Amino acid sequence: AGMVALLLLAGCEGSFRGGGDPSGDDAREADDATADVLRDEVAEAQGEEAMVEDPAPEDLPEEEEPCTPVPAPPATAYDIFSRAGVMIAESTSAFPAGAFGPVLRDNHFSWVAVQIVNGESVNEEAAWDGWIAAWRCYLPYVGAWGVNRTSPEAEADLAADKVARHDFAFYIADAEQEYKYSQEPDYCGECFERSGRWIAEFRSRLAGHGIPDLPVALTSFGRVDLADLD
Repeated sequence: AGMVALLLLAGCEGSFRGGGDPSGDDAREADDATADVLRDEVAEAQGEEAMVEDPAPEDLPEEEEPCTPVPAPPATAYDIFSRAGVMIAESTSAFPAGAFGPVLRDNHFSWVAVQIVNGESVNEEAAWDGWIAAWRCYLPYVGAWGVNRTSPEAEADLAADKVARHDFAFYIADAEQEYKYSQEPDYCGECFERSGRWIAEFRSRLAGHGIPDLPVALTSFGRVDLADLD
């Protein structure tokens, strides 16, 4: 805006001086008046730009100070899952700690878990460490969960490696249709056996990372008493 106004100012002064008698009082008065108005507009525009580009120090956002993590004493699966928690599907952005942490903390929740894998696919790993650190400001246990599909050993190795690398406090395996014995139109012995294969490989892989006793839990169908999983 400032540059445009300056160009208009130069053009107007030339046009007024070039038209009519340059020595006449009326021409000089019009010239001076127009120049004064345009200079005021330029100064105003430049002042507005300065306010936008150079905000006062007190208007700048304050940097967030690092929090003190909530103490997380060693715990068994029962210690963690006997208290309330939340599982977040797929995206860490769906449940930011800054927005929901105080609510969960004030209502005595103990844990939160984000989905990190779906079979052999990994969900937004780059966001995990920041998400974990943010939630540790509010809850003692920040864990992970994943969906079990049809390759028990490969999926178990992937999940265990990610849990160990990012120091998740626990892991929840979500095993549903792929692990169910009763299938349509018949039964699936291979599906039923996947549970034992997955947990054996998962525990073995965790032991290799030095965390053989990591708390682990299972989620499945809403009526597990009606679902014949191992």
